[in-house]
Amino acid sequence: MHNKIEEKLRNYDKLKLLDLISKSFNSNDITNITYNYTPIVSSKGAATDGVYRVYGKAKVKSITKDWSFILKVLSSTQVGETDICHPLYWKREAIIYDSTLLDTLPSKLKGPKCYSIEKQTDNSIWLWMEELSDDSLWSLDQYSKSAKILGNFNGEYISKKAMPNYPWLTQNGSPRATLHHLSWIKKSIEDKAIWEHPMIRSAFSKSTSKHLIKLWNDSPFLLDKLETLSETFCHLDAFRRNMFFSQDNILTLIDWSYAGKGIIGTDISDLASASFSMFETNLSKPNDLFDIILESYIDGLKDVGWNGSYEKIKFAFYTISALKYGCLLMWLPNISDKTSYKIWEQISKHSMEEYIHQQGILVSYLLSLSDEARKLYEII
Repeated sequence: MHNKIEEKLRNYDKLKLLDLISKSFNSNDITNITYNYTPIVSSKGAATDGVYRVYGKAKVKSITKDWSFILKVLSSTQVGETDICHPLYWKREAIIYDSTLLDTLPSKLKGPKCYSIEKQTDNSIWLWMEELSDDSLWSLDQYSKSAKILGNFNGEYISKKAMPNYPWLTQNGSPRATLHHLSWIKKSIEDKAIWEHPMIRSAFSKSTSKHLIKLWNDSPFLLDKLETLSETFCHLDAFRRNMFFSQDNILTLIDWSYAGKGIIGTDISDLASASFSMFETNLSKPNDLFDIILESYIDGLKDVGWNGSYEKIKFAFYTISALKYGCLLMWLPNISDKTSYKIWEQISKHSMEEYIHQQGILVSYLLSLSDEARKLYEII
């Protein structure tokens, strides 16, 4: 498939490219276009068949300027082919950019500019979007600001606005379905031989598997309580690599492919856990990151009129983080297969040994949060 995409890119319609560049510069005086493309290897996803940086130079009103776009290729998935409310519904992101949904976001939050949505003859969809670039490690202050904005975002759809009722949004953001779908991971956690692997023994304590099995076994009653909490409009993949701050502190969130209904606290669970998991902070331990994200999120909720229970937000944050990023160790079943390391090294941009070490730190902390969640369960 990638060869076919790249063949299309090599022979891409020059008039279409001219139109895209004209839109990006808001000018019809465009000449002398050159272009190239580079695959963004680590960005392939469940419904994404490829992500490319398409770039070049052009004369804009006789001045030579650089231009660039991110091309995201959406393709149908077996799970999310026709079920439009399924989290993996493959057309969702294109539909969102073609709607006015993101126009309703709080003033400090926005989606990326999408210049064109192209339906291809092979039934795939090409999204031509603005390129946003920032590979820096965020400070705690930046995480605090982003968590507060997420609090504004989630809180507005509880305190001020009705939940968007589009049928193509994800309709169930509870981790229950994900845990059920990936329940085979529990068998690997129960496999004593896996925990004897040298990299696992180096990164995880001997009691980790026992505590993870207990968390899996406790998940039904934790989920029962979790699903009684408020639901709101969520991004459902809001971690550092999908976030970009402008100079005026406006937060742009990209990749709205999972967006829809979620339990309050879901977005900051991804912000804290996925960001630490993927080395998007220079902190050696996650404690300070999780603490400041939670407190800032609460502040953001309060700013838009939310006056709910602090303990319920903590319970949601701790429970979702522990279940999603503690129970679902996707890399664990294939730990003895060195050929499987490449994908995790590409995604994390670190060696497999470094990646597993980071997961060991995170999982240990998440298990402590699950203990706190059990205590909160009794009082909320």
